[in-house]
Amino acid sequence: MNSEDPRYAKALRHPLRARILSALQEREATPTELASRFDASVGTVAYHVRRLSALGLIELTGETRVRGAVAHHYRAVLNGAGEPAEQIEGAGAAVLAFDPSGCDVSKIGSFDDEDSLARRASLRLDSVGWRELSQACTDLLKEADRIARSSARRLADDPQKRERDAGMVLFMFEAREAESKPVS
Repeated sequence: MNSEDPRYAKALRHPLRARILSALQEREATPTELASRFDASVGTVAYHVRRLSALGLIELTGETRVRGAVAHHYRAVLNGAGEPAEQIEGAGAAVLAFDPSGCDVSKIGSFDDEDSLARRASLRLDSVGWRELSQACTDLLKEADRIARSSARRLADDPQKRERDAGMVLFMFEAREAESKPVS
């Protein structure tokens, strides 16, 4: 699957699809179980499950008979090590799949707004490049803090101004066998 495919990014912008994917990374479930967990209709959940399945992010693992009907069981696509597959990356999913803190992004926000941003970059760096990238990340966080302070002043001056809460997560880590890709 090509994580640059706009259909993929659009699929994960929907908050319910992001929550479904996150839940299916934890354990196998049926659309009925997911509907109950997320207080949504079975029809709505089934629709989103079909979309995630068509994108190859989840797979059907089995069927059981339940009161004359067939319950379909799904799980997130896993690699041989029992971890989310490498293909679960890109807009929105990068945060969901790489989650060392146990944080579930679907519980703290969504990628619904067209200005939302999620990017993943794999880079091959020497020690100088590593230090430069680390400094660039530090500089970005300082700039984000400056922007927040400026916004706070503008909001204080005009209480009618639209206020928005934003979440920002930045990871820089030593990756397993990075494949060099340009940052998009």
